[in-house]
Amino acid sequence: MSTPAGNDYDRVAYPSMAHPQTFVDNLSVKGFLRGLNVAHPGSCRVLELGCGDGFNLAAMAALHPGSSYTGIDYAGEAITRGRAMMEDLGLKQVRLEQADIRKLDALSPSLGQFDYIMAHGVYSWVPEEVREALLATLGRLLAPHGIGFVSYLALPGAHLREMVRTIIRFHTRDTDNMEDKVEQARSVLKMISDGSMMPNHYTQWITDELKNIDTHMGSSLYHDELSSISAPLLFTDFLKHASQHGLEYLSEAECLTPVSRALSDTAREQLKPLESNRILLEQYLDFIEGRRFRQTLLCRPGLCRALDYTRLDELWIHCRCKRLNPDKLLTDEGTLDFEGLKKAELRAGTPATKAAMLVLAEHREEALPFPELLKAARARLLADKCEPAPDFDMELRMYFTRACVPGLVQFTWGPLSSAKEIPERPLAHPLARWGIAKGAPTGFSYGGSFVEVNGGLGKHLLSLLDGTRDHATLAAEMRRYLAQLHQEAKSNGETPTSPAPDDPALEQQLQRSLKGLAQLRLLRRS
Repeated sequence: MSTPAGNDYDRVAYPSMAHPQTFVDNLSVKGFLRGLNVAHPGSCRVLELGCGDGFNLAAMAALHPGSSYTGIDYAGEAITRGRAMMEDLGLKQVRLEQADIRKLDALSPSLGQFDYIMAHGVYSWVPEEVREALLATLGRLLAPHGIGFVSYLALPGAHLREMVRTIIRFHTRDTDNMEDKVEQARSVLKMISDGSMMPNHYTQWITDELKNIDTHMGSSLYHDELSSISAPLLFTDFLKHASQHGLEYLSEAECLTPVSRALSDTAREQLKPLESNRILLEQYLDFIEGRRFRQTLLCRPGLCRALDYTRLDELWIHCRCKRLNPDKLLTDEGTLDFEGLKKAELRAGTPATKAAMLVLAEHREEALPFPELLKAARARLLADKCEPAPDFDMELRMYFTRACVPGLVQFTWGPLSSAKEIPERPLAHPLARWGIAKGAPTGFSYGGSFVEVNGGLGKHLLSLLDGTRDHATLAAEMRRYLAQLHQEAKSNGETPTSPAPDDPALEQQLQRSLKGLAQLRLLRRS
């Protein structure tokens, strides 16, 4: 996030990040299933407000080079870095501009309208007039069937965050240096966490917050929790603000329907009257769960409809879940349990859902056309001598729309971008090759995350995967690289630690390494 709150973002760079929940693939599917005539991700116009160095846009452009992307940020240093990155990557379809959101009129004639506009990590961290300008920009520049993405701090959960923010801002009030400020912030929370001989709810909560903050990079903590501005609000109040600019609620970026994994049966029964009012239901779920952060999708008034389950037939489905009880059979009593990314869990309790999840588990490295999943799940039931129920299709449509949450189920417009099998001329993600060349310890993957690439040999191999070299050429170039490493070691009086350049097993090692990169989702599908 970079905003007009001063020059902090020029002094302390916000880390380069990509946010898959903002990607046009995700936004377009959410809008499509709610009745919008969305622009296809492969040929659309995208605007990001508060784009930082544009890494998020670069990640989208690598997936869909036929679309055009514009990024606006107040921090000139970030824009300069971003333009250099786009030049290195050859991403001419990405335009980055240094500008104040409040003064976009000078750029507006050349900006035009956009099919997708996102502002991630901006709204709650800027002054009121900038929040107003941000939503006004969405209202002015969003295409008729466009989708806007805005993330913000949500109440009541953000009250807990504000308690931590009050403590660490007070403790670091006289410190200007970023590293010192971050170290002192962590230190005071640790003191509180460890400071009581009688553990209580407060110290346990501080301990939990400290664990969360310890996962943040220093620059993220500096710009987020230690920011001079923090403006959390109720979900319903955010929608009121959006409505003033001709925008209404579409859905959340993470899910298609209101989702709670922790509701008791009693709470579910009490909330049933709200099922006809999604907005109120979402608000009360925030109250129950203490939600502190939202990523809300907006559209033009009158376009959002109830979920159109028939539109699933035009999509593909992907689920990377693995079975937790592999010995259990489809016909056994009880549920079949599955685990997705980041320990997300999904249970299948009916014959239809069990059959469908077993099919997806067998294809966890690829996406399937949704009608093909229905057909395969039906065949799976019949093979186990189970007759599909009359509502078989609709049961699965409803089940998977509810399960469409991060880490579990994803709907796409086609096959995954990443390669399941090793292509003849492997092409690694351009941002991964670019980052490794710059000395980064991790590479960005087609799975939307940063993954670790181990060892100098693995990183050198990754640098060669530009789609022009076949396997024989890669082996020859790796042998030349190994010969160079051995020569350097001998020149320095050292014993070489890398494989010998004439090692006959090199081709087999190369195949194992390429397979490992494919499993990390670093290779592009041919």
